[in-house]
Amino acid sequence: MIKNAEDGGNVAHDTESASIRVIICVEDSPEHLSILLPLFYRELVIQTQAVMEEGLNSEHRLLAMRARPKILVADSFEGATELFRKYKHYVLGVFSDVRFPRGDKFDENAGVDVLKAIRSERFDIPLLLMSSDPRNAAKAAVIQAMFVDKNSPTLLSKVRSFFLNHLGFGDFVFRSPTGHEIARATNLRMLEKKLHFIPNDSFAYHCNRNDFSRWLFARSEIELASRVRPVREDDFSDIESYRQFLISVIHKRRMHRQKGVVVDFDPKTFDEDAQILKIGTGSLGGKARGLSFVSSLLRRHASVV
Repeated sequence: MIKNAEDGGNVAHDTESASIRVIICVEDSPEHLSILLPLFYRELVIQTQAVMEEGLNSEHRLLAMRARPKILVADSFEGATELFRKYKHYVLGVFSDVRFPRGDKFDENAGVDVLKAIRSERFDIPLLLMSSDPRNAAKAAVIQAMFVDKNSPTLLSKVRSFFLNHLGFGDFVFRSPTGHEIARATNLRMLEKKLHFIPNDSFAYHCNRNDFSRWLFARSEIELASRVRPVREDDFSDIESYRQFLISVIHKRRMHRQKGVVVDFDPKTFDEDAQILKIGTGSLGGKARGLSFVSSLLRRHASVV
């Protein structure tokens, strides 16, 4: 609850200044909210830790921690609508109960109407309808939302599956249009390499669903995701040009973030494109610190050099 209060206090500034993503949860029951919020934050922590482990150094890992998505809670139809209107361009996903207040009374279809309205404005936002009544799964199917039974003993695993498979957390899984897994990437460098080989139909499938930008946003690659998101297949003469564009912007981003940075060497995640590597945990010596400083100056003043 403290983390959620902090998110509510910081979200306006963070979305405006850094385009931080938002996850909306619509739930009026304190009992269910006390169960769901720890699940949500647990998945955010797991994802953030995974991204931090891939960080180039301690500074990059700290930035990744601060750029995690914020969770906002509404307990009524009007509250949920207001949150979506205010942060529409930053919403990463929406969780919603079925029955909660609308106006002066409880509405049995308030959650369905909220998700339906969101779907009509943003086709690419993953939606999860939650209910203690399994019969509401049919309502979720109509609005193309996922469904989870609150009383299910597998609630934790289903919520985690939604985070991993729909919100862009975990590995990026390349799939065919029929849903068959083709390949997967665990980090940005692997994503760039896999993009060279996946079939055109798989590439187009993920582009049309905004899967690449969603995955990048979830991993706190805000600048890169914002560059990729507005681009469409119609902007290119053919699908191969689109592929080369995406590979190019990912490669440039990887190169840019490594300039002037002393990377902590890890044999498991070694990147051959890193310019300066540090082995061990001791402090840098004078010559190494000087080289790092010069490299950082060249990065800041690249247009002058």
